[in-house]
Amino acid sequence: MIEVDAKYYIIKIQEKRAKISEELANMWWLDGDTIRIFTITRFKIDKKKLKCNVERNITVFEFFDILSSNLMIVEQLPLNEKQKAYELLKKDIQKFLEIITYLRDAHKIITYLQHVSASRKDKVGATCQEVLRNLVRDARSIFTSNPYAWVEMRKNIINIIKSMGLTPPNETNLLIPKTSQTMIQREITTSKEYVEILDVPSFMEEFSRILQKVSSELIIVSPYLSARQVGIYLPQLENCVERGVRVTIYTRFEGNPEREECVQLLRSKGIDVYVLRQLHGKAIIVDRKITYVGGINVLSGATKFDWMIKTNSTKIMNKILQDLARAQEIK
Repeated sequence: MIEVDAKYYIIKIQEKRAKISEELANMWWLDGDTIRIFTITRFKIDKKKLKCNVERNITVFEFFDILSSNLMIVEQLPLNEKQKAYELLKKDIQKFLEIITYLRDAHKIITYLQHVSASRKDKVGATCQEVLRNLVRDARSIFTSNPYAWVEMRKNIINIIKSMGLTPPNETNLLIPKTSQTMIQREITTSKEYVEILDVPSFMEEFSRILQKVSSELIIVSPYLSARQVGIYLPQLENCVERGVRVTIYTRFEGNPEREECVQLLRSKGIDVYVLRQLHGKAIIVDRKITYVGGINVLSGATKFDWMIKTNSTKIMNKILQDLARAQEIK
């Protein structure tokens, strides 16, 4: 039987709640974190016995609040009642994670269709717009009534996407987290931050792998562009866009004809390019999970002695994103 330090995990739960709430808030088609689609068992103690009441149709905020309360109650239970409580906690967390997985998957497909419908002006683009409208309507209805029906609906959407000659953003089966004795520890704790320093050969090799594995969003901050370097990576960047990955490049305004041609070429391939007047930093953000920051201009080349720092720090990533947002406001 697992034992938990309730106060420690409650802190971790609040961190997790903030992250998932922010993620849901970006799901514009669902009304984000205000939607009432979750279920949890609320614990009470009556004469040292565990009493349960199922709470249905609650928000993500309410789910985490009740989960925190349940952990405090578990600490007060006698040993024989704790086992029962832990099993209920695991089941509730499992169901919660399944719904979150469905939501993430639905959002990924909706974002993909949104991108294709906006970037294609032909019959495929028009068809995507119609499929997107129907998907948003049906997905919202499913998640507010029976989230588990998404699995079947997803199959139909994938078949429609394939019938249009497009490659779905993810053709693998929808993976659902497995219940285990370590579920509570694994899901309500956050991974430790790490830092790794990469030299030029190591980073350039890793960048090629990034282009193959990135699944949802790639942000490249490269103040300088060269036709040669852009030409090397353009096929892979274009492939990312075709897979439904949102590719954004930030570069520097210089009035250089070669760079202007690079910008136009990248934009013609469906890549978002922002040209800023004040920019010197170099960075790459992968799926908003891993950040590389340092001295390597990946789209213009690098000197022999340059480095990139690789980290999963959300503080560093958010700082870079905030500075880029401010840089766009400078005229």
